[in-house]
Order: sequence, then C-alpha cells, then structure tokens
Amino acid sequence: MIQATTLLVVAMLIFFGANKDTRCRMFMWFHRNFKLRPDKMTPGYKRQHARTAAIETVFLIWTIYLFAIFINDPRGIRYDSIAAMCITVGFVIWAIYLINKLLKIRGLGAAFRYAIPTGNIAWLPIEGFSRWGLYPEIWVKPAIYPGLMSIILLIYVIGIVLMYRTDSSQSKCTVEQVAV
Repeated sequence: MIQATTLLVVAMLIFFGANKDTRCRMFMWFHRNFKLRPDKMTPGYKRQHARTAAIETVFLIWTIYLFAIFINDPRGIRYDSIAAMCITVGFVIWAIYLINKLLKIRGLGAAFRYAIPTGNIAWLPIEGFSRWGLYPEIWVKPAIYPGLMSIILLIYVIGIVLMYRTDSSQSKCTVEQVAV
C-alpha cells in the first residue's frame, strides 16, 4: 500500500508545497529555508485548522508507517539491527520533546491538533520496544488483559467527559499560542 501511494503523496507534497496560502508549519519551514516563496499570501485569508490538521495527520501517518515498514521489513534494516535501534532512540527523543511542548499548550483544540502527530511519533518506539521483547503487545490481544483494557477504557471515558466539560473560552486559541 505504501508503494502504491508514494506517487500520490509526492503529488500532494508538490501541490501543497506550491500553495502560497499554506499555513502548515512544515511547508512554511520549507518556503522560508529553501527560499521557495510561491507568492505573497492572500490578505485576509484565515487559517483553516481542520484542513491543516487533517492533511498533516495523513502525511505524518504515512511517513511514520513508512519508517515502521523500513525498520521491520527484512528487506529493510530489520527491527533487531543497530540502525533500527538508533532510529527508534531518535524517535524517543523526538517524542519526549513533542510531549513537553504539548504539555505547555493550554487550548483544548490546539492540544488535540498537536497530540495527533505527537502520538503517532511516540507510537513507533512503543511498537519497537514490544518487538524487542521488552513487554507484550497488550493492544493486540485485549481479551487476555481485561483489567488493563478496562483501565484504558476508563481513561478514554474520563477524557471525553473532560472535553465536554471544558469551557469553550478555554478551548479557543490563537496561532501564536500554538506556535509557542
């Protein structure tokens, strides 16, 4: 599936990379550092958080999945190699950095937008550590671990209740708050 979607993702990267009105931080970073300003941004154009978060999520999941395949596939570097361990440690460091930034975000909407990629990045080491035999993959066989799965379900329910009880004025944020 990854190989079949590569051309589509490259085309989307070109399309969104050439978009002068992008507010995606990755593309803005490329524009700034590689002097790729397509044109001046449209005055009054407002950032569309849902679209940006959705596209960033698709790209990130695709990229993380590509790394996971490259690490775990015997035709790649294999999960038990030194290179896989180095990549996994790099992802751990990156995830810790992102989690620290996530904990500083006050708005609920901005925190969720930031938590999606952070969770995806943090998941690759979790999978790697289970492949190395550090712990069993409890999420693959939930019936074997009913107590732990009940605790996780309770955490989700508490999270949903807290989301609905959050004051809507706290959940609004500005672009500057997300950038911090």
